[in-house]
Amino acid sequence: MVTAKSARCWSGGAAEQAAGGLVLRGRAQRITSLKMAVCVVCASRWSKSSNPPESRPRIARSRPPSPFDTKHKLIDYGQTARQVSRMSVVHVRQIKGKLQEIFTTSIDMSDLKSTDTEKEKKFLTRALAAYALSIVAELAPAEAAARVTDGFGDNGIDAIYYAEDLNTLFLVQSKWADDGNKTIELSGTLKFAQGIGDLINDEREKFNEKINKLWPSFEAALNQPAKIQLILAHTGSSQLSVEVMAPLNKLCSELNDPVAIASVVVIDQSRIYSALTSGIDTAPIDVDVMLRDWGQVREPYRAVYGQLAGSDIVRWYTTFGDRLFAKNLRKLLGQSDVNEQISLSAEEAPESFWYLNNGITALADSLEKNLMGGKDTTTGVFACKNVSIVNGAQTVGSLSRAAQKKAESIDKVRVHIRIISLSGCPPEFAAHVTRATNTQNRIEPKDFAALDSNQERIRTEMLLLGKTYAYKSGDPQISHDQGVAIEEATVALACVHRDVANCVRAKNHVSSLWSDIKGRPYTDLFNKNVTAVSLWRTVDAFRIIQQQCSEYAQKSTDRRDRLIVTNGALFIAHLVLQQARTELASEAPLENIGLDVKVKRAAAEVCGAVKRLMPNAYPMCIFKNQARCKEIKDDLITRGRLVGLSAK
Repeated sequence: MVTAKSARCWSGGAAEQAAGGLVLRGRAQRITSLKMAVCVVCASRWSKSSNPPESRPRIARSRPPSPFDTKHKLIDYGQTARQVSRMSVVHVRQIKGKLQEIFTTSIDMSDLKSTDTEKEKKFLTRALAAYALSIVAELAPAEAAARVTDGFGDNGIDAIYYAEDLNTLFLVQSKWADDGNKTIELSGTLKFAQGIGDLINDEREKFNEKINKLWPSFEAALNQPAKIQLILAHTGSSQLSVEVMAPLNKLCSELNDPVAIASVVVIDQSRIYSALTSGIDTAPIDVDVMLRDWGQVREPYRAVYGQLAGSDIVRWYTTFGDRLFAKNLRKLLGQSDVNEQISLSAEEAPESFWYLNNGITALADSLEKNLMGGKDTTTGVFACKNVSIVNGAQTVGSLSRAAQKKAESIDKVRVHIRIISLSGCPPEFAAHVTRATNTQNRIEPKDFAALDSNQERIRTEMLLLGKTYAYKSGDPQISHDQGVAIEEATVALACVHRDVANCVRAKNHVSSLWSDIKGRPYTDLFNKNVTAVSLWRTVDAFRIIQQQCSEYAQKSTDRRDRLIVTNGALFIAHLVLQQARTELASEAPLENIGLDVKVKRAAAEVCGAVKRLMPNAYPMCIFKNQARCKEIKDDLITRGRLVGLSAK
């Protein structure tokens, strides 16, 4: 290492003696060559393989300085890498201690013999899987531990959890390595991908008792439009290679055709360490916040508000992680429909983000405006002490995810933020703000459908039939014999419509059918021609078909048939309702129009078509794909297998 105790580099910065003679800078941890060096003052890099110091001429001020110019201090990257490796081992040791502290009494180890020489490593692998679940799904340690499935016959899946509130299935594979260098290998991701495929295909016999016991808790996620998050947790410090990630990327590509439902999350040593220490590190977060077009409130309590750069928010989260939300009621919820929309807005329309997003609320022990800018409200910098975001965690997380995909867009994003100073506030004020900003009623997509006058007309007409039609948020839940809610009515109308695309939309996200009450597909379903009588007969027939599909699947001895009918129940309803359109328009009792026969025939024909046209496709994906559903329908029409179908 070349140093100068008292000198200046080309940039004019004074060189300082590094603590311990070593400084981490830039990408030091990823470079191991002893032939590379860097100036810690101006970050210039040189190769030491060139002329020795004594043979290098003194460089004039008009040229970039030599690496051996005494006005520069150089860092040996090889030495730096060795120090990083030592720190990695220290971090893993600290992670190990915390996992033992948290999970020793809750991780099931009863399947292992007391003489097992790898018992500790297996415990840590399981504890790591549980902790990964607690990070992404916000589970309590005991609850996460109960979802661990690691052991003989786990088929590559070390933990499983279905979060009903997030409609997300979390599948975890974990790997523990004491030295902090080893990561998950290709053989591991291959096994993980194969296991997930077996899970989706309902091949229960390929899994151990732990997974089969949990099966009822996550089975619903395999039969409806749920998200699937594949989590790789490891204690390595390096990134997983493209080759290692390839099996999971391929699987996600198959599952995401055409609707994105699957994603991969890697939780490495850095994230594990950050998460474990976030509850330990109580050091306050002090930041200088630059606001554009800012304003302030002086009474009764001080607050400032304005536009904050999206890149600043991403930098905060990168630096402080979940500590930013220490006073929030919840941390990041991972992927959800709402969070995906936030990310998509930031990626595709960054200039409009401020108009479309509710913004962020933060608390600070104190805030003071810097002198820069004076009284001008165009730009202001505020020194904020002990900052915590109490509302807007999902905005922060969504922007961070968007930055990974399209960093250049985040630079254009502006987010509304208000920062409330707690200086001079009553002791309970912070908790009151946190509760109030997180408990306001959310506008649901169906609330926009409620603006359509046809909805109130249908409700009034249904009352004349002695039935209730619930279409507004806050309407009480009703039983089947009492009436129908807008959600079920929308799905039934989508299935009876001649365009199979509406049936597929209902399968993916029924809310997408309410997105524009002035245009299609909404007006295909709800218009002046829809009467209470026609709606009620359609809903009644739809319920009968769904019940018969369920019974058909339960009685089937063919596993793939069972999966096809379970996942394709709406598509089968579409086919049957198309065949029964004439009878539905009449006054004939539904029990006399042969729905049971039509369902059995349609189910058998759909199973045969799927096996013939797409033998290797996952049934849970087939019926979310408009092109594949149309292919099956067209095949049945061409071959004359079902009478009364229209080609669209």
